[in-house]
Amino acid sequence: MEIRSEIEASESDDDISVMSVQEEAPGEQLQEKTHQIKALIYRFRMRHFFYIHLAVFIASGLFAGLIIYLIENYSTLKNQQISVSYINAWFVSCTCAYGCGLTTFDFAKLSKASQIILLVLTVFSGITISTLPALGIKAYTHKHIEGMTVDDDHGKEVRTSENSQQVSTPRLPTALEEKLALLPTPQQIRYWAYMTIILLILATCAFLYLFYFIVLGAWLQTRYPGNALAEGNSTVNPWYASLIIIITGFNQNGLAPFSDGMARFVDDAYMNIFVILVGSLEICSSSKLHYL
Repeated sequence: MEIRSEIEASESDDDISVMSVQEEAPGEQLQEKTHQIKALIYRFRMRHFFYIHLAVFIASGLFAGLIIYLIENYSTLKNQQISVSYINAWFVSCTCAYGCGLTTFDFAKLSKASQIILLVLTVFSGITISTLPALGIKAYTHKHIEGMTVDDDHGKEVRTSENSQQVSTPRLPTALEEKLALLPTPQQIRYWAYMTIILLILATCAFLYLFYFIVLGAWLQTRYPGNALAEGNSTVNPWYASLIIIITGFNQNGLAPFSDGMARFVDDAYMNIFVILVGSLEICSSSKLHYL
């Protein structure tokens, strides 16, 4: 009788455990489904990032070209010295976005509003700044999504660590385990590594732009007074000229606020060397980013 009662008790315990598993199953399935959806979104972002990136560049050229066309033809800000068709506005916008620097009309004769739009497009489409979206996605996934197994730096180490945890290892002293628990995980280290790179890119670009803008602006203001910076019927502000030369030089566009480009500075060896150094910094910074 005692044996029979024990068997019945064990059977009842098994039934209770099965019921508890069945009750927990829907919650676990929902969690697993959510994780799968996040994994699919992440895989789509990373596998198709190049095409998304390319589509954004193409769309930005088309949109910026439309804005410039409207400014130069239908606004009070337009420059009366030039007539701009949409195909030409689109072409110049694309060359600024792609870092080509080719033009089908005189960039210096555009209105300041159109020039500023092209400068903004040049900055955000540069090789250095355009790497930030990919780094931002990487940082976000390491911070908010766990267990992704898509690229080399996300998932492989997670699986390795999970497998290593399943292997029985000698138990360490409690004090040592508590100290080890305070150390950051591989995911946290990679997250802060990506965030550090993003901050370094922004800080480096801000410093270089500001430093060279001040140096070149001061040089133009002291060395080229009066009509030396004349363009059409007006004189270009030396600080505005410095801004255009630094931004387009740093991003490999080579546009200038003068119709003759940089020809009037042909005898200024110091300025020519200075502008060359500005262009070389972009190559060095982009090569360093590709290496990272």
